[in-house]
Formats: sequence, structure tokens, C-alpha cells
Amino acid sequence: HFIGFYTYLCTLCVVMGVSAVVVVIILREAIAYEYGESACIFASVDGCAGVYKDIFKGNDAMDTVFEAFGPTVMLQLIFEASRVGLYICYDFSFIAKAAVLTFVLIFIPAILVARFAINNALGYYVAMYIPHFCMIIVFGLRMRRHILAMLNGEEGPWTPHVESNSRKPTMLQNLLDEKGENTIFNAEQKSSRPPDDGYSALAHDRSELGSA
Repeated sequence: HFIGFYTYLCTLCVVMGVSAVVVVIILREAIAYEYGESACIFASVDGCAGVYKDIFKGNDAMDTVFEAFGPTVMLQLIFEASRVGLYICYDFSFIAKAAVLTFVLIFIPAILVARFAINNALGYYVAMYIPHFCMIIVFGLRMRRHILAMLNGEEGPWTPHVESNSRKPTMLQNLLDEKGENTIFNAEQKSSRPPDDGYSALAHDRSELGSA
């Protein structure tokens, strides 16, 4: 069931990602200007006219950044799908290690290149998401390994959780059986118990009154 669900999830993310790429190609400038609406405040101040021009009409304008927006959305969807798959497999330690290594080995060099070599908005935008793009490969290979292990009946990070859940119905059934046995035992004890002293005394008094 999990493999079928995960395949469906990945397919859905790819379809939505391709749709995002197509929409951005068609409506790139409109989407960029909508996101940049808050920057219109710069147009009301004479000293900020240059900033306003750079945001909307310069060589490093917003619409140039949005050339990478569609592919970024698609890759982000695939990244989220791969990460969710590892979450479901309880592979949290691998996610943490991969995140730390990617930050040190990928993000720091990428942001330095964006700052000192490229130094434009598109460079910063791509550098911000490059760690996620790299983790798509890492997480994808890890998920492939997990899926093959499931198909071959091998153990994985999910094994302790699955075994714990499989024991819960057995433990509950044992408790119910034990409770049922105790109930039957108490009922048998109650039925075989002789009448208490108060009842015996009352019965004796009634017999004496009857004989009198």
C-alpha cells in the first residue's frame, strides 16, 4: 500500500510541477509584478526612484528572477515528496545528517559564489534552493533503497515501529482475555460463597417464629 501511495504522490508532484513551469512561462511578468506589489512604496519617494526602477525595469528586475520560479516550484514539490517518504519510513536520523552535510558542503559555497561571483537576484534565488535540489538526489536514492528493501522483505528504520504496532493488538487481546477470566472467576466465587452471617441469623429468627 505504501509503495502505491508514494508512487501516486510523486506522480502528482511532477504533474503539478510541470503545470507550474507552463503557467510561469505564460504569465511570468504578471506573477512577478503581483509578488512585487509591496515594492511600489518606493515609487512614492524621490530618493527611492532608482530602487523602484531596478526592481521592475532594471537588468536585475523581478521578472528575470521569475525565469527560475517555475522550475524551482517543480523541484520543490519533488523535494517535499522525497522528504515525506523518508518521514513515513521513520528515517529521521538520515534526514538530519543529510541536511547538515548539505548546508556545509552545498549552501555555504553556493551563497559565497552568488555574493562574490554572480551578485544578482537570480544568483541569490538559485543559491537559496540549491541545497534542496541536491537533497532530491540524496533522498531519492535513499527512498529507492527503502522501497527495494520493502519489496524484498528486509528490515529498515520503520521496522521497530511496525513491530511495536503489531504487538499492541496482541497485548490488548491478552488484557481482555485476562479481564474476562477474572470476571468468570469472580462470578464462580460469588455463586459458591455461603450466605453471610446476617442472612443466616435472619433465616434462623424466621424459623423460630414459625415454630412458635
